[in-house]
Amino acid sequence: MSEIIFDYGKWNTQLFNTSYYDFLLNKEPLDNGIYSLQLDGAKLDILIQDIHNTLSKYCLVVFGGALSLEKGKPPFFSGSNLARQLKVPLIAISDPSLALSNELKLAWYAGNHLQKELPKKIALLLDSIFERLNYKPILLAGSGGGFASLLQLSLLNTEVDALIWNPQTNIAKYNTKAVIRYLLDSFPYLKSDIDKILALPKIEHAKQTEILLKRMELLYDVSNLKIKANSKLIYLQNISDVLHIKEQLFPFYMKHNNWTKHHYTVFSYAESMYLHIGSWGEGHIAPPVDMLKAILSKIIEGIDYKDIVNNLSYKYDENYNIPIFPEKISAENLTCKINDFQGIKKLEIGLDIQDKLNIEYAVYFINKNERVRIDWYQKSNIFDLPEQEFDKVHLFAKDFFDRKVQKIFLIRKNNIIKINYNEKESIGYNILQNNTWHTPRFGSVLLGPEVGIDW
Repeated sequence: MSEIIFDYGKWNTQLFNTSYYDFLLNKEPLDNGIYSLQLDGAKLDILIQDIHNTLSKYCLVVFGGALSLEKGKPPFFSGSNLARQLKVPLIAISDPSLALSNELKLAWYAGNHLQKELPKKIALLLDSIFERLNYKPILLAGSGGGFASLLQLSLLNTEVDALIWNPQTNIAKYNTKAVIRYLLDSFPYLKSDIDKILALPKIEHAKQTEILLKRMELLYDVSNLKIKANSKLIYLQNISDVLHIKEQLFPFYMKHNNWTKHHYTVFSYAESMYLHIGSWGEGHIAPPVDMLKAILSKIIEGIDYKDIVNNLSYKYDENYNIPIFPEKISAENLTCKINDFQGIKKLEIGLDIQDKLNIEYAVYFINKNERVRIDWYQKSNIFDLPEQEFDKVHLFAKDFFDRKVQKIFLIRKNNIIKINYNEKESIGYNILQNNTWHTPRFGSVLLGPEVGIDW
């Protein structure tokens, strides 16, 4: 790796050189400028801007996301213009790992071979700064910086607010090529391990990379985040950012039980985390600056978080509804019937829940235990019947967060055979008296003559 040259002059502010530990011990008032802190043989650079602004009780704490192809020279700070537009102080942190290589564009503030405990060191540093300032911090970042914000939420002792968008919640689930680039440049001694991974079939790369991250004991997964008392989080997710929804948002959502839905696109968890799934462009794109400014302005004004996120949702109609299954949904909530639609018989799936808008359905048509046709997930609950004979249908329904419920029905001459299942009786009773087998996964299944039971 070639030596990286730092360019502090481009920030047009005072430069203070000291060690990380001296900074922690020093309780003197802070000033505006860049604090370049020597830490474990490398630098940790922090920009402090408009710190003497006495008109605000809040300050922004900004972590940067992925850099552009022409990234220039470190340090790299984000949020300067936005903080000035909002007339609040700024604390911006440059990821020191980005100074280790010209090619590295994203490092998640997760650490490197010189600063393996970097996230904890940043948390100690920020707590020290917050003790010396009379401002309430708002962590602000998207994508890779969103990951850093979530991680700091779990590490900081200070009560903070946070606004993030399209974040990674698990580095291992992000683009494997970018993760490998980070590991190679930040931990050069891992080259032989990386070479072994790259020699494997591509399908194995992501799994083996996560194993390596775990072995390194890096803090790479914040999907099971625990927020400290009185801290608040607003999580914004663009609905067309499909990979981030599946790989990053879904695990985060599923590991926190009992979300409450407030409007078409808004959810809350324990009155500390608020999720808004909106639409503001194509793919992995940040919300418009005006949208971020409006949200931050309301936080600064002291508006209740639930009111802030509900206001974001009110511009959306039912076409944008984000469906969510109730916690106690089971296969018994699924029904089906074959109806006549203008002279054509079709299969209609029923689902006994309140929030049915935009639920997706799928069907396997089965004959003699062989699938004769598969109809993949669609928003319509009505399906054309296949031309082939079929004696069973295997129904599926799923909500936005990929939670599925499924059930099998027997079909005789285009009629659904009713299944009599007595939940108060034993498995054996239902088999003998009702000819029915029940499992939590598939629900009640009628045992036909083709099903043999060995007692």
